[in-house]
Amino acid sequence: MIFKKDKKQAFWKWFIKHKGEIEGFIRDENRNDFQIYHKLTKRMQQVNADLMPELTLEGETHVLIISCDGISAGIPYVQELAASAPEIDNWVIKKFRQPSYTKKLEYEGFSLTVDDIKVQYELDEEREKVDIIFKMAGYQENDDRFKALGFLFMDHILGEFNVMTRVGYVDFDKAGEKEEGLVDLIELRKVIEDNLY
Repeated sequence: MIFKKDKKQAFWKWFIKHKGEIEGFIRDENRNDFQIYHKLTKRMQQVNADLMPELTLEGETHVLIISCDGISAGIPYVQELAASAPEIDNWVIKKFRQPSYTKKLEYEGFSLTVDDIKVQYELDEEREKVDIIFKMAGYQENDDRFKALGFLFMDHILGEFNVMTRVGYVDFDKAGEKEEGLVDLIELRKVIEDNLY
């Protein structure tokens, strides 16, 4: 469809025009101005409303991860936008958040480490899903940044595709003093790989 192609081309044209600002945002460790990130998000969502950008560094290379933020209807749009990406100096474009180890993530000026998060899970092999309750250090129900970071950690450590296809019910709670049977997200990824594939 020509209209969709034009939207993708317009996105990459805008991205290349503003890549210096975006690189500055990535490299600023004390960032408090999220204006360029919000503009990038808005531009990406003009291609499809389910798309979300994530920015990081791998060594000296800038990385744009095109995510659909766990919404399975966005999968083809992630694939199409990534496939339409031009070569951009000192940049790598990736589809979905891949399973990896991430020590610390930040969202809207708030950060958590992987050590702040444990999960209680229940495996449902019939549904081929795992239901999860996050147990998070300092969790505050009225602060949505905890939930946003929980989902980001899931996407990074479990992999966004696993989250969309193998994770069922998700809830959040404050970590108790001495709770039994909790695992970290790396252990949960192994549970999913060993039991649901």
